[in-house]
Amino acid sequence: MNSQRNIDGSLSHHGGSNLNQQLSMSQGLHGQLSQGNATDNASRVFSADQLDQQAQQPQIKTIMAYLNDKITQFLMSSKEPSLANLKIEGDLVTSFFDSVDQVGDQALYGFIESMKKDIEVIMSILYNSTNEMGIFFTYLLLMLKKLNPIDHSFTNIMHMCKNLAKEINEDVTNGAPPSSLSQLAHQNFQKDFNKFFVSHLLRNFCSIILEFPNKRQYIC
Repeated sequence: MNSQRNIDGSLSHHGGSNLNQQLSMSQGLHGQLSQGNATDNASRVFSADQLDQQAQQPQIKTIMAYLNDKITQFLMSSKEPSLANLKIEGDLVTSFFDSVDQVGDQALYGFIESMKKDIEVIMSILYNSTNEMGIFFTYLLLMLKKLNPIDHSFTNIMHMCKNLAKEINEDVTNGAPPSSLSQLAHQNFQKDFNKFFVSHLLRNFCSIILEFPNKRQYIC
């Protein structure tokens, strides 16, 4: 059987689904089992147990895979008339965020609310990689640039940016010295985020204000 590359963030640009991810995972595990054909029955039973354990464990998504699934669900379930006019060309995620100003304010507000409910999932992805953090905040900035500041969705996405920054910078040690690797890793992530905030987010906030002065009071 030919090997198949696992579904990741790059492939999610082309509409990779949970079904494809499950198929990819099962094919990879099948390859591991096939390599054990020469072993005894005990090792084959152990591999089957591993298969069951891995099937039960939640798979960490990339931020692109998460957004692709979220947008797909939104487009399929929403009854918002303005969605019929959206032109999705190439990458679903980028096309959607580039067209948010064409989506009705109430519907887009609901989409943002659904993302805010997934804050723990989003944080687990961002914490996994600073690159994932950069990608996600870049899309949030794109929404701020595209939306009208008087829209409820603009205010909502601004609140989401602030809440994410607050969530990231919460002191997990409560003032005590870090005593575990996870705490040290979180502190390193905080440092990376604050560097990213100064070098990228803050500059882009200022750029949006310069380009759209009417957004200043809503961002500052």
